[in-house]
Amino acid sequence: MKIIKYLIIVISLISIISGCGYKLRSYENISPQPSIQLIYETNLINNKFIEGLKQSINSSSIYFNEPDKKTNYTLKILNISLNGI
Repeated sequence: MKIIKYLIIVISLISIISGCGYKLRSYENISPQPSIQLIYETNLINNKFIEGLKQSINSSSIYFNEPDKKTNYTLKILNISLNGI
């Protein structure tokens, strides 16, 4: 009896999803090297985070606290906290 209920639920979900015309977005227009802008408050935790980020990635297309730059993406670091340390 449980198997029949399970099959009915699965078949219903599949028919709903396939019938509604849902499609994943295409990101073909994203440049291979997008520019990113990071905006953050200057404090000890953020500075340590940014130092580690600069060392681990190619930072040629990342701008730090330069809000006047035109970039593809803007990330704002609002709050960083250390829990359990």
